[in-house]
Amino acid sequence: MSQLVYLANDEYSLVVEGSHLRLHKPEQRLAPCIPLSEIDQVILAGTCSLDSLSLRKLCAQGISVLLLDPRHPAASAYCIGEFGGNLPRRWQQHQWLIDETSQLRFVQALLGQRLREQRHMLQKGMAERPSLRLPLFQACNQLTERLNMLKTQTSLNSLRGIEGAASASFFNGYQQLFAPSLGFRKRVRRPPTDPVNAVLSLGYTLLLGECLRLLISLGFDPWLGSLHRPAYNRPSLACDLQELGRGKVEYLIWHLFRKRILTQHHFSEHEYGCRLTKEGAALFYRDWATFRKSLASYLEHNTHRYIRLSGNRNSTIQSGEERDYDTF
Repeated sequence: MSQLVYLANDEYSLVVEGSHLRLHKPEQRLAPCIPLSEIDQVILAGTCSLDSLSLRKLCAQGISVLLLDPRHPAASAYCIGEFGGNLPRRWQQHQWLIDETSQLRFVQALLGQRLREQRHMLQKGMAERPSLRLPLFQACNQLTERLNMLKTQTSLNSLRGIEGAASASFFNGYQQLFAPSLGFRKRVRRPPTDPVNAVLSLGYTLLLGECLRLLISLGFDPWLGSLHRPAYNRPSLACDLQELGRGKVEYLIWHLFRKRILTQHHFSEHEYGCRLTKEGAALFYRDWATFRKSLASYLEHNTHRYIRLSGNRNSTIQSGEERDYDTF
C-alpha cells in the first residue's frame, strides 16, 4: 500500500539505495529504510537533506517530492518528474482554451461545484451548532445568490468577481465554526496570524501539489487555466483544479479542530506568523495521509470530467452533486 513519508527532523538525510529509501541520522548504526514500491509521496520540511541523485531516482519512480518551507508554504517547491507525453491532449487543451464559450461553461461548472460543497459544509455546521444558525444561514443564502448568478454571466471577469464575493461570504460563515480563542476572524495568508489560517495555508499548498501531480501525469499543461489567468510562475490550470478540492480541505481542518485533534497548544508564534509545532505537524500529517487518498480519487474523477468537457463542445460538468464529507 502506498504511503506518504513526512520528515521534519533536521538531523536526517535521505538517500535512495537500490530499491529503498534510507533515512540516515548521525551516530545511528541501523538506518531505517522504506521500499520505494510502498512510497507515493515524500514531504520534506525544515533543512533535512536529500541529494540530487536520490531526488532524480524518486521522480523516475513516479514518487513526487514536496520541499516544504514551513515559514512560507506558498514558496514551497514541487518535484514531480517527467511531463506526461500526451501531445494530442495538450493540443486539445490549447484549442479548447481559445474558445471563450467553452471556458465560460467550464468555469461556471467549476465554481458551481465549489460553492455547493461549501454551502453544504455550512449547512452541516448549522445542524451541529444550532446557536450559530443565524450567521451560518445568512452565509448560505449569500452563497445561493452567487450560485444563481453564475448561470447568467457572459464573461470570465464577471465570474471571477462572483468567485471573490462568494469566498468572502463563505469565510464569514466558516469562521463561526471555530472557537473564538483560536483568533480566526478572516482569511489571512501571508503570514498566517492564527492556528486556523496556518493550517489552511498548509492544506492549500498540499492540495496544489496534488493537482499539479495529477495534471502532469495525465498530460495536461498545468500553466494554462481558465478561472486563473496565465501568469508568470503560476500553474493556472492546477489553481483551477484546486478550487474543486478547497471544500474538502476546509472540512478536514474544521474536523481537526472540532474533534480537538489540533488545539491552540499545537501552534507557536514566530516573526513570520503562526505555525504548527513538531507535535502538531505529526498529528496533521497523520490525518492528511488518510484524507489524501479520498482527495486524490475525487480530484482524478473531476479531472476526467474536465477531459470530457474539453473534448466535447456540447458536454457539461454536472455541478449539483452534494458530497458526503465524513470520509476520513
